[in-house]
Amino acid sequence: MMESFAVRIEIDTPLSLRGLLHLDGLLGALAVGRSKEATDIPLQKHEGIWQGSAAILETGSFGALAEEQIRIKHVVNETVPNGIFDHLKPAQRRIGEMSPMRKVLSAYPCFDAVRAVWFTGCGITSAVLDLLRDVRNLGAMGRTGYGRITGVDLFEIEQSATAGLAFSSGFPARTVPVEIWDRLNLGRSEAAIISLQRFQPPYWTGPEVPCISPMQVDLIGTSGDIRALVRAP
Repeated sequence: MMESFAVRIEIDTPLSLRGLLHLDGLLGALAVGRSKEATDIPLQKHEGIWQGSAAILETGSFGALAEEQIRIKHVVNETVPNGIFDHLKPAQRRIGEMSPMRKVLSAYPCFDAVRAVWFTGCGITSAVLDLLRDVRNLGAMGRTGYGRITGVDLFEIEQSATAGLAFSSGFPARTVPVEIWDRLNLGRSEAAIISLQRFQPPYWTGPEVPCISPMQVDLIGTSGDIRALVRAP
């Protein structure tokens, strides 16, 4: 039986996100880890859109501290001698704008002071929780210790036909094609953005279409703020 729910995933290290993290993308990756298809996830669909929100970040009363982490994507032997960084002090390991190393760097936005990551959606709650037991870290740099998970709690919430697509305020909870959003008759919030985006996994490849979407800065709040937003107890 499909039910509306909210899930709170507690973390104890900074979180790195490159764009919105959608619940269907996370569950799809976990399904693949179990040798299943990325589409074999326990979420309901509405006109082909998974009913799973983007990540909502829980912080304390002072909010999150945003910074940027620069990491090497790969090593080019012709421009970077092996072991060169081993001979430099941390403060010297900076790469200027004209350095040949600039082309092998990748920027990762990071959020500190994030206590938990929330999602809301509609699906088979027991199966969602079962898949989430496999995840150890969240975000773009999970393999290096960012977004380390310390607990997962799932809550049943008031049933809603648009759970995971929109909040009770009518603000989009995830990326939704504009044509589908307009058929929901929820209007268009001035804070939402309209842009070309991908709306289904894998989010790093595939065609882009005009979508309405929240911005991550609008998906940050205290525990009380988020519980009211997703109508969790």
